[in-house]
Amino acid sequence: MDAILYNLFHFGISLLFLIFGIKLIFQKGLVATKILGLNLLILTGLILLSFFSTPEWMMKFPHLYRVSSPFVYLLFPLAFLFQEFMLFPNKKFKPIYLLHFLPFILNFIELLPVYFSSRELKMEFFKEMIQQNSLLVYPIKSFYVLSGSTHSKIRLIQFFIYLIWMMVRLKRFFEVNGIKIEHKNRLLIYWLVGDIGLKFITISINFYFFIFPYENELIFNWPDLFKIIDYIVLVLFLIYNPKLLDGILLKSLVLQSFHIKKELENKPELSEESQMIYQKIDDYFATRKMFLNPDFNQNIIAADLKLSSKKISTIIKEFTDLSFKDYVNTWRIKYLEEILKDGSNSKNYTIEGLCSKVGFGSRANFYLAFKKLKNISPKEYFKIQMKK
Repeated sequence: MDAILYNLFHFGISLLFLIFGIKLIFQKGLVATKILGLNLLILTGLILLSFFSTPEWMMKFPHLYRVSSPFVYLLFPLAFLFQEFMLFPNKKFKPIYLLHFLPFILNFIELLPVYFSSRELKMEFFKEMIQQNSLLVYPIKSFYVLSGSTHSKIRLIQFFIYLIWMMVRLKRFFEVNGIKIEHKNRLLIYWLVGDIGLKFITISINFYFFIFPYENELIFNWPDLFKIIDYIVLVLFLIYNPKLLDGILLKSLVLQSFHIKKELENKPELSEESQMIYQKIDDYFATRKMFLNPDFNQNIIAADLKLSSKKISTIIKEFTDLSFKDYVNTWRIKYLEEILKDGSNSKNYTIEGLCSKVGFGSRANFYLAFKKLKNISPKEYFKIQMKK
């Protein structure tokens, strides 16, 4: 049983994290998805490297000794930045954010003498670790500024600080924006709030095993699975909600879910029922992306939402001052802008190819709609975008 768990932990879960990490890091749309993808890739590396932390493997591959140690300092800073860029998707990554990675850099510099030490010296390290039966033993103290036990304490403190910081930021965001758990945004709220809850459980488990360590730390123990329970649940959540892996759709969903309130506040004279219907319509466009179908019309959305075509047109007109046709074309153009902004391969498309991709039935319809809604021709707009 231990052997099965051992292989499942190191290869099954790491393969799952690797697949999702690569998928997310190359997604177009949100900076947040790239950060989450990087987080999963780092975790994949940490799990695989932990496979070589047993005595027999350390003896075979001594140069992997302590390679994973600095990267543990990256997990919570990346988790914090993921939440930050989910809440504020239009943020730009600033150089000051690199300060979050300072503990990683310092620990890496501290371990450079160990990394460049000889194979023979590393073998001496392993013998003492095996004798002490602990991965936290840092033999030959002259090589280290801080002990392994001290680093473990610092990481727990770091995790706790970031967790509190994430909770405060999320609470403050909800208070300022008046976010409530509604159909429009419940998926994203469950994601962010649930992630914090699971991280609290993860920290608690890590803290428990720091106070009450295993009898033998040099072998796999089944509670190790619970030390990364937040990431395991996250991947299962993404499997259950695959639409969240579409970066452009996710960005649209985040913007529409968390920032629609400002739009509604500008229409205080409209009834609560009208606002609910508009949110329902807006959610339909954000999640279903039916506007990418050139044949999409009022009858389709009316049937799906169980509303009359007239009611849908009236609500859209009240909130946006646009006809149903112009509202649909607005979504198509927004989607086109996201492709141009986030996809380097968009340069391979012709104008005809792009207008077909976003749901315009013909080049003529595309030109007319674009000129009407953007007050600029597509050709002039593309020239400006290509220069950026």
